Amino acid sequence: MMRLRVLWLGWIGLLLLLTACGSAPAPEPTRGAFPTPADLPPRPRGEVIGVSNAAGLQPLAVLRTHPTTVNRIVFSPNSRRMITIDADGTAVYWDMDKYQIIHTFGGEKLREVFFSADPTIVAGVSVTNMIFFASAEDGKVITSAPGNEDGVYRAVINQAGTQLATGGVKGDIMIWDTAQYVRIALIPATAPGNVRALSYSPDGQMLASIHNTAESLGTDTIRIWSIPEGKQRYLLHGWTPGLAQKLVFSPDNARFAVGLASPPNHDLDKPFTGIQIHDAATGTLLFAVNESGLGADQGLTFSPNGGFLASTGQASVVFVVDQEGKVIAKLPGHAQGTSWVGFSPNGELLLTTAIRQKSSIYLWRTDGFKGSSQDFQRGVIAPENNGVLLGAWSPDGKLIVLADGSGALLIWGIPGAV
Repeated sequence: MMRLRVLWLGWIGLLLLLTACGSAPAPEPTRGAFPTPADLPPRPRGEVIGVSNAAGLQPLAVLRTHPTTVNRIVFSPNSRRMITIDADGTAVYWDMDKYQIIHTFGGEKLREVFFSADPTIVAGVSVTNMIFFASAEDGKVITSAPGNEDGVYRAVINQAGTQLATGGVKGDIMIWDTAQYVRIALIPATAPGNVRALSYSPDGQMLASIHNTAESLGTDTIRIWSIPEGKQRYLLHGWTPGLAQKLVFSPDNARFAVGLASPPNHDLDKPFTGIQIHDAATGTLLFAVNESGLGADQGLTFSPNGGFLASTGQASVVFVVDQEGKVIAKLPGHAQGTSWVGFSPNGELLLTTAIRQKSSIYLWRTDGFKGSSQDFQRGVIAPENNGVLLGAWSPDGKLIVLADGSGALLIWGIPGAV
């Protein structure tokens, strides 16, 4: 029998804040009929968020400028700057010490922006298919160049911030040096189909690509490339076209997990293979996770120590898989629409979000994910939301950012001294 123990996270402070804001005029909506969350007096971040202090979590700020829902959140390595991009392509550069806008990237609308190894320089992709390098603090473009043929479909930066990889609509891959602002490799398309996903191994020695292929042309493929040469190490194939969606490497570079969408017209009550775990050196399939309701195409991530793999579900459940490929936890309560999963940098907590309005946003203790134990402890944050598309942890582990359906950004943390 599964038991849930609720940790009440900062409810008194939250209720006081909501009461204090109750008499203020209702803010104008920023998306459809969704109300924009009321402003809060900003408070500085305090301690690293963990099991010992999670009960002290409180809202620190509400950031409101985006006209549509934010779908990209990127922190600088020191956690003091943040870039957000909304569905309209508006990119905003934030001071996260003061919770203020430094600037909005001008010119073209953007699809992706990343901090490079030099955090004063950002690299990104515009909606007009230009690869650009710009000054982070003022947004001025240093240089730009055309991207992949017929458009960039996916982009990713390596952990060191030294290389940007872009995958095209027609299947080609480009690799860019973020210090020299130049393309250093072009991997031609090997078959028709877009690059659905790109992922660097943590050590930067491998790049994985998922190529979705039209049904009439065969199967989806996964290719593992040696970096920086861009030479193919091996090829995996056999997936139904369009089902391979996500790929993530384990922190030790030894494995990678593939997230699969459910087959067309699949009965969600029936099991299917939603996750596959492979040996990264050889491509050998190690484990296949067969469960009903899996939805790893929305979110898939390893814990910092590689001990757990968390996946979104197609219904209200988030799945946690252990190193042997066994589902050891099914985390309920996500209102028929889990949207994002992410472990805290210290690995003590798992944040899960849901997309429906006023859905519960949960923090789960990871020390409860053990074998047959179903004694999961969770806390609830940001109850007054418009549905959350995604979340993010700051690298220092002191901030949680939630992309509210209204376009607002809800900032949570342990309050520091004023």
